[in-house]
Amino acid sequence: MPCKNPHCPGEPEFEPTIQERRFYDEFGIDPVTIPFCRQCREIRRISWRNERNLFQRKCDYSGEDIWTTYHPDSPFKVFDKNIWWGDDWDALTYGRDFDFERPFFQQFYEMMLNVPRPSLVQAKNQNSDFSNDANNNNDCYQVFTSDDNVNCHYGTFINCKDCMESEDLHHCELCYDSRFCNTCNSVVGSDHCVNCSNVYFSSNLVNCHNCVFCFGLRDRKNCIFNTEVSPDVFMNFIMQRQLFRRRSYKKSKEMHEMFLETVPQRYMYLLRTDNSTGDRLINCKDCENCYFIEEAVACSNCTLCIEIKDCMDCWATAYGGQKSFENQTVLRGGMNFVANFSNDCSNCLYIDNCQNCMDCFGCVGLKSKKHCIFNKQYSPEQYNELKEKLIEHLKKHNEWGQFFPPWMSPFPYNTTVANLYFPLEKEQYEDFVKVCEELWPPSAKLDKNNLWMDHVEGGKEGVEVISPPDSLFEIKNNEEVLTTVYTDLITKEPFRIMGRELGFYQKMKLPLPDRSFRNRYLERLRCYNPRKLDDRKCQKCSAKIKTSFAEGSPYIVFCEECFQNSIQ
Repeated sequence: MPCKNPHCPGEPEFEPTIQERRFYDEFGIDPVTIPFCRQCREIRRISWRNERNLFQRKCDYSGEDIWTTYHPDSPFKVFDKNIWWGDDWDALTYGRDFDFERPFFQQFYEMMLNVPRPSLVQAKNQNSDFSNDANNNNDCYQVFTSDDNVNCHYGTFINCKDCMESEDLHHCELCYDSRFCNTCNSVVGSDHCVNCSNVYFSSNLVNCHNCVFCFGLRDRKNCIFNTEVSPDVFMNFIMQRQLFRRRSYKKSKEMHEMFLETVPQRYMYLLRTDNSTGDRLINCKDCENCYFIEEAVACSNCTLCIEIKDCMDCWATAYGGQKSFENQTVLRGGMNFVANFSNDCSNCLYIDNCQNCMDCFGCVGLKSKKHCIFNKQYSPEQYNELKEKLIEHLKKHNEWGQFFPPWMSPFPYNTTVANLYFPLEKEQYEDFVKVCEELWPPSAKLDKNNLWMDHVEGGKEGVEVISPPDSLFEIKNNEEVLTTVYTDLITKEPFRIMGRELGFYQKMKLPLPDRSFRNRYLERLRCYNPRKLDDRKCQKCSAKIKTSFAEGSPYIVFCEECFQNSIQ
């Protein structure tokens, strides 16, 4: 089938797999009605997720200034997160009857415009206001999609203590500029390390200590470029690197990147995984085209998911999700069919920002409700009767089985996660939205949210570049560093150094950054492989493999057997 996105970055021609057809049959979806390939369906889902762009606006309840992911010009009502979770308002007051003469998506968008939305997705945080989709964090700043952290700054998908500038770290401490590490301590500029300590610019290490510029080692100590040395030689080598100087740190990082191009890379990161395809899969079975998931069984096209079963086309669905389809950020619960930012919900269809609900259809902002349709309460018998009529109505308008169209998204595309993983030009996205509007026409009488922000972040032309000191030892006055507004070396964006952040650099003897947080994050993100599998051959034995390393990648890619043999 042809993908209808005119700028499709995935599969211009696609066919449902056997497992996808099983999902479609189970949910009563005609595969012919699916207009987009797997990747374009993911773009549509995560264009509903602004993770890290925060704006200041007024709370629509109190009138107080708040920080939120919703731009001040957004037409949506936004309540301070504490008010939204409080008892001073009830989403049932926005209930209405469904009009069977009009398409479902048009009426659902009207509900979205009326029902208040929480300013940020947070719970049980202390001194961690400038974070989003983050819970139970203490003394954290700019951490996203991260829970149970203490004194962490600038991170995503982490649950750690005293870590900074890192992605996908678990149970780590004092780690910096690292990715995909577990139970590590004092790891700098490294990735894919497990149970390691005092490691610098290394990759794929397990149970290692005092290593620099190393790859693929197991149970080793005091190694430089995979060669074992004495502890004194190792310490002298680290001191000579002068990592407290920014120029020296960058040079060491470049050496690490060049070294990685000389050693074999594993075609796909799989750990205790059976009969599955994708990348970064841990304890998975019978999963296809999945990325960054753990403890999953029989899932298709899922990303950033934990403890799920029989799910398809889901992003950030976790902790017991089952039989769920087209979900975006849904925790706990199960049997959810098209859901956005809704937790602890079960047997719900087409819901948005609902919490602890069961058997609800087409609802927005409900908390602890059952048998509701369009935020209106019904008896169980009335609910089941109306539910079947609604399903037939959605099928009639080709809305059944489709995630909410991008023209309904509360966020401009270039502020969303979609733009990070699938960057599009403004005109390309407008073409995609135009196709969606032809498939699911919006109501002409309603104001739509801005589809694109012409200015997200950036500096001003002609602004003088003010960079932090190159060396930690050039800092004469901490207060001066903390009160100075620095400018990004390239984009001229302003940024500042926070107090606990400076303390971390001084403790770890690492240089202060000269790029803004946003650009430091984008630099780390460029190290990720695309979430797309290409057909290639192992560069040692020529076995056929599917891998997220594209054909033009500079890395040497081995199949599983050849890779394991190479690191032994």
